[in-house]
Amino acid sequence: MAKIVIIDDEPAMVEVIVTLCREKGHQVFPFNAAPKAVEQMDSIQPHVVIADIRMETMTGFDVLRHVREHLRQTAVILITAYASVETAVEAMKMGAYDYVTKPFKIDELQMTVPCGRTFTSARSSKINTNLRTSSARAEKCSSFTV
Repeated sequence: MAKIVIIDDEPAMVEVIVTLCREKGHQVFPFNAAPKAVEQMDSIQPHVVIADIRMETMTGFDVLRHVREHLRQTAVILITAYASVETAVEAMKMGAYDYVTKPFKIDELQMTVPCGRTFTSARSSKINTNLRTSSARAEKCSSFTV
């Protein structure tokens, strides 16, 4: 299955996402601080990074920049409790695979993770497209969930 790095400064949120991912057999690397995650990211070589946008020492956008520079094939999903259209557009322009608002429904996050072994093609096809609707993701990902 996938290697997934999870970064959020809220331990309870990290635990929820870790549990969801591990239940589906993914190898999970949880972090409560973005600098530690970024420091280890090159050695982990994750398929997916799930990062909160608002964190104290380093933002999710900083994580996204690092991933785009060093791990170009890794899909980055940004999560936030402070959603806005401007933030979502900025995330997509910077190369995020997707943008999820907190609180999220479990199935919403499950459908957001790139499907199966198609992490590279999923990332490539997402670069210049608009946000997909949940139903479109559900149809595409019907055989794979987090």
